[in-house]
Amino acid sequence: MKLAHHIYRDIRSRGALAVLGTASLLAPRFLRHLIASFFQFLQTRIPFVWPFVNWISLWLVDVLRLFSGYFAASGLERCKRPQIPLRLYEFEGCPFCRKVRETLSVLALECDIFPCPRETLQIAGYCRNSRYRPAVKAAGGALMFPYLEDPNTDIRMYQSDEIIKYLWREYGASARAPLNYRLAKIGVIEMLSLPLTTFCRPMMTAGILRIPSELPKKPLELWGCEASAPSRRVREVLTSLELPYRLHTTAIGSGRMRPSPVGKTRSWPSAFPANCFGIACYASAVPTYLRDPNTDTEIGSSAAIVQYLLETYQRGAPPQETWMMYGKKNPSD
Repeated sequence: MKLAHHIYRDIRSRGALAVLGTASLLAPRFLRHLIASFFQFLQTRIPFVWPFVNWISLWLVDVLRLFSGYFAASGLERCKRPQIPLRLYEFEGCPFCRKVRETLSVLALECDIFPCPRETLQIAGYCRNSRYRPAVKAAGGALMFPYLEDPNTDIRMYQSDEIIKYLWREYGASARAPLNYRLAKIGVIEMLSLPLTTFCRPMMTAGILRIPSELPKKPLELWGCEASAPSRRVREVLTSLELPYRLHTTAIGSGRMRPSPVGKTRSWPSAFPANCFGIACYASAVPTYLRDPNTDTEIGSSAAIVQYLLETYQRGAPPQETWMMYGKKNPSD
């Protein structure tokens, strides 16, 4: 009754449209908070169930995006290749960054990734201790992601759609995008699927907030596919720890462009799987491979990679914030 009374008074004082507008902003955060709390409950109270739920939530991201980034474009051998790897500032928890990574995978482009997780959800634009966010603001004048730098053409740009257009124009002009990538780019599908992916992995440690870490002297190297649950789990940890790495995309068909250590551990299927279940099985089994030149370590299992990264580079406790703290403080506080 008290809740109903408060709602009634709010409507009387602010109007129904204002109240609905506020509710539309709070509802997604509340739902993410509930899902993240449920995941935490499983991890702490029912740990034997968590690995299965964790894998399902990772896999659902690929399902929602129609496994975009799993297949490389055809005709890439006729396209220009960058002499110097691109540089992308992004973070795993951002759906717009995901769109750019899908395109990098489809175009089989190598890229140096500089993870830029948030320091806090409570203050917008806060980057006092962030490793790479201040560099983005200094270079481009705004704290927005993704942010791409192409040293081959001296191009620097924000906005995921503009970045994607540039990548296709510069490095995929003679290529044809795979069917699932084109379907995922359809306006209605993209408008619905991208926001929904944020509900699959709402945990703060899933590439959303930073975890204190030691900066390696040399960037790491990661071979993996964008539409791969194991690879996503590794990227989440790399993002949260703010560890720079060179991404070698391994989408199906990209093996024609360059050799990869991943190819030593698995024979890629040469044809499109017959159904969605086949794609899902292949995507979940796509190997992820990490090379750390700082410790002369090479690992080919996502679970082992995650454990190695946390043990080697984590230097502080994970963030304790929740989605209900979003925007609670002013930048001047």
